Amino acid sequence: MRLGCRGGANKWSGIVIKKRVSASALAVCASILLAGTAEGKTEQMVTSWYQCCNDQTASGYPFKATNRTIAAHRTLPFGTKLLLAYNGREVCSTVRDRGPFTKKNGRFARDLDVTRAAAEYLGFKERGIATLQVTKHGC
Repeated sequence: MRLGCRGGANKWSGIVIKKRVSASALAVCASILLAGTAEGKTEQMVTSWYQCCNDQTASGYPFKATNRTIAAHRTLPFGTKLLLAYNGREVCSTVRDRGPFTKKNGRFARDLDVTRAAAEYLGFKERGIATLQVTKHGC
């Protein structure tokens, strides 16, 4: 048997290699997306509040502006618990929606959206935007 010959063996091994590359590529992408959001690690996130025009979030969870526990993030998995702290107050929210998608100078301007009720409780509703201390799985 010659190496590099055309035939079923080479085609099959090429498919296996492609599958391995795809699996490793997914792992790399996932680690990049979740970088800096390790469990228990506190980081600063620029946060705004939003009023959803739909009755449901992207995950299918019912949206209520009076519910402090709803948060929107572009990449964190649905169901991720976040402890949000600002001005000595804390709120436990769960990622149920996608966003924010506002861009400034070609980059995303904010990291997180919370409901009006959460913004009121934390004390930044009037400002509209604030930098919060966020701990993943902190509650």
